[in-house]
Amino acid sequence: MTIHECLDELFPDILSEADKQALIQEAIRLINLLGSRITTKINQFENFYSALEQQQIHGRSCSTLQAVYETLVKKKVLVTNYFCSFLACDLQCVDISKHEFEQLKAITLLCCCQLMILGNHKSTIIAACVELRMIAIGRRNHLIRYLPASQPCLLQLCNQITAQAEYLKDKSLSVNICNQLLNIRLPIIKVLENRKAITRKVSPREFREGSILRTTKATNIDEGSSGITQIREVNIAPKNQNGWQDEESNTDQNRVIEIVSIEHTPKGSYINQALQARAISDKYLKRGMYLACDIHLSSEHEIKTLAQELFKASQSTQTAIVATSLLLMLLTGSNFEAVKKIRLKRITKSLYSIKRFYKLPTQKLPTPIMRYLSMVENNFELPLPIFMDADLIKQIAQLAEADLKNFISSLNKTKGTHLTLSKIVNAIHFIFKRMNEDPIYPALISQQTTSECAQLSYSQITQKNILTKYLSFTKWLARISEVSEYGTFDYRLEMHLDQMRSKIGTPMGSIQETIKLFIKLLDAQICSPKNTPEQLHNLLTIKTQAILAMSSGYRPVTGWLGQITDLDLDTSQFWVSDKENQLGDSSRVILLPKTSIHAIEKYIDFVKVAKSEQLHSISQLRTRYSHCLTGKSHLFFYIKENQILESTPKNIELMFRNILPLPLNWHRHLIRSYLSNAGVNTELLDAWMGHSKYGDRPYAKFSALNMIQLEEISLQLENFFKELKIRNFDFGKLYRNSCTKES
Repeated sequence: MTIHECLDELFPDILSEADKQALIQEAIRLINLLGSRITTKINQFENFYSALEQQQIHGRSCSTLQAVYETLVKKKVLVTNYFCSFLACDLQCVDISKHEFEQLKAITLLCCCQLMILGNHKSTIIAACVELRMIAIGRRNHLIRYLPASQPCLLQLCNQITAQAEYLKDKSLSVNICNQLLNIRLPIIKVLENRKAITRKVSPREFREGSILRTTKATNIDEGSSGITQIREVNIAPKNQNGWQDEESNTDQNRVIEIVSIEHTPKGSYINQALQARAISDKYLKRGMYLACDIHLSSEHEIKTLAQELFKASQSTQTAIVATSLLLMLLTGSNFEAVKKIRLKRITKSLYSIKRFYKLPTQKLPTPIMRYLSMVENNFELPLPIFMDADLIKQIAQLAEADLKNFISSLNKTKGTHLTLSKIVNAIHFIFKRMNEDPIYPALISQQTTSECAQLSYSQITQKNILTKYLSFTKWLARISEVSEYGTFDYRLEMHLDQMRSKIGTPMGSIQETIKLFIKLLDAQICSPKNTPEQLHNLLTIKTQAILAMSSGYRPVTGWLGQITDLDLDTSQFWVSDKENQLGDSSRVILLPKTSIHAIEKYIDFVKVAKSEQLHSISQLRTRYSHCLTGKSHLFFYIKENQILESTPKNIELMFRNILPLPLNWHRHLIRSYLSNAGVNTELLDAWMGHSKYGDRPYAKFSALNMIQLEEISLQLENFFKELKIRNFDFGKLYRNSCTKES
C-alpha cells in the first residue's frame, strides 16, 4: 500500500471536505506532539508528514472532531472505517490525562500508517484502533490503570506495556485486560522489528461466542486416580468487561461440562460408566458443601487422632519432615504442592509465620478513585506453633507426595481411621463451617481464589480478625487432641496481635464516610432551584437507586432494581432477580428497611406527579412514566436531551460517574463487609447476597433458613442508614416546582 492509499483509508470519501480537513489538522497536531526519538523509528515518517501537509488547505473552515465522529455514528460506519473513527474520537474519559492519551494516540497513528505501507496488517491495526477509541469514549476504564506513563522512546513504552501484561498473566488476573494491552503494543513492536505481513490461508478455529471458557485443574477424588475436571462457561455478557463484571460472574452458575476420569472402568454397558461418572461428579459437588453428614470429610475423632500422631511424629527425626508437611496441610488447608511453596517470615527469635498474599483485581483502581477508598494491604501472616521447626519446613520440597500417603496409610492401619490427603486439606473448611464462621476466613487461610469463594470479592476485614480466627482454630486443635502445644505460641504474639491494624480485601468495604458525602452532595443538588425537570428526574432516580441498591445488594444488570410489581410495600418484601443468565430460577426475596420503603414511596409519588406534568408535552415520556406505575417497564430510567435511557450498566455508569466514580457494584462490597462485621449469620448473609452454591440453595427444602431471619438484616440496614443520615424529601413537590419555573 502506498502513502496516498493510506491517506485514502484515513480520510474516506464518505466524509465532507470540512470533515477531512478537521482530521488532517488533528493528525498533524498529534504528530507534532512527538519527540524526535519516536519519529525517527518510523521509516515513512517524513513522507507521511509531507503528504499530510500537501492535503491541508489553509484558511478553509473545518468541522470539529466531535462533529466528524457524530457523522460516522449516524452513517453507521464506525466499524468499517475503523482508522478514520479512531482519529476522530476525542477524549471523554476523566480517568486518564489528556497528555498521556494523545501521545499514545499519536504513536498508534504513525505505527498503523507504517504497517499499512509494510503490508497486510489489517487485524493488528483494527485491534489497536478499537482499543484507543474505546479508551477515549470511556469504555476501557478497567484498562487505563495498567497503561504506562508517557515515555520518550518507543522501546521503553513497549517494554512497560509488556511488563504490565506479564504482571497480569502471572497474577492470574483478567485475561481480557492482558489481551487489550497486547493489542495496543502489537503495532509498536511490529514497527520496531519492521515485520512483514503474513497472509493467513485458512481461518482459525477458535471459540467465537460471547462467552469465556474457564477450565479448572483436575481434582482427584479420594486419593485415587479417578478425577474430575470442570469446564465452566462464564461471562455470557460481553467478552470485554470491567473488573466488577468479573466479580459478579464468579457467583453465577452457568453451563458446566465435567470430564470424569475413572481409575477402574466398570464392566458392562456405557450406561454403567455414565452412572459411575455421575456419582463421582455428585460426590465432588457435595464435598464442596462441607456437610456434617458427608462421610468423605474428616470426623472429629479422625482429626483428634491425626493431631496427636503428627505431634509425636514431629518429635522423631525419622518422620519429622513428613509430619511437618501434614501439619502445615492441616493448619493452612493447602495441598502438598502449595505447602512446598510456603514462605516463612521471622517475627521473633522463636516465632515464625507463614506469609500469605491476597489481592483482588479491583484493588488497583485509577488514582482519582482511590482517594475515595480505604487503604488495604495485599498480605498477612499466620504464626506457627512454637514446637514447629522452621528448618524442617525449608526441606519439605525434597519430599514426594507418596511419602505422605505412606504415612497416612500406616496411620489408618494402626488407628482404624480412614484419613486421606484431601480430608486433611478440607478439615479447616469443615471446622470453620461447623463453628458458623464466615467462609472467607478458611478461604483466606488456604489462599483460595475469588472464583472458588465469591465472598472474597466483597469483604474487607482486618488482619487482626484473620489471625484471631486462625488462633481459635489452633486452640480447638489443642483442646480436642489434648496436645496443648498446638495452642502455644511465643509470648510476644499478643503484643504483635495488638499492633495489627491493617485491612485486607476490598477497598470499598469501609466507605461509609464517602457514601455519606455522596448523599449530602446529592441532596444539595436535588434542592438546587436551578434544576430543570430533566436534571431533577435523574438526581431523584440516582438517590432512590442508591438507597434501594444498598438495601438489596442488587447486581448492576439491565433493568436495574426491577419493576414496581417486584415490590410489596405493605409487607416490605422485594423480589430480586439479578442472575437471570444462570440456569434455573435464581431469584430471591428480601425484606427492605423502613428508610428504603419511605424512599420508594416518595419516588412513586414523584412519578405520578411527573406523569401528570407531561399531559401536554412529550408523549413518549408520558407513556414511559405510565408504564413505570403499571409495571410494563422497569421502574427506573434516565433522561438525556429528552431521550429515554434505560437502566443498563453503561447508562448507570454514565449517570453515577460525576457524583460517585466507583465500580458499579460498590454497594455489594460495602454492605457485605458491614453486615459481616455486624455478626450476621454467614449462611443468611450469603442467601441475602445471592451467593448460592451447588445444591445448597437458600430457603430450599434442605435449607435451615426461614424468612423471619431476614428481619435481622433489615434492622441492621436501618441502623446503617441512620449512620448515613439519609433524608427523604417531597420528591413530587420538588418536581412540580421545577416544572413551574421552567414554564
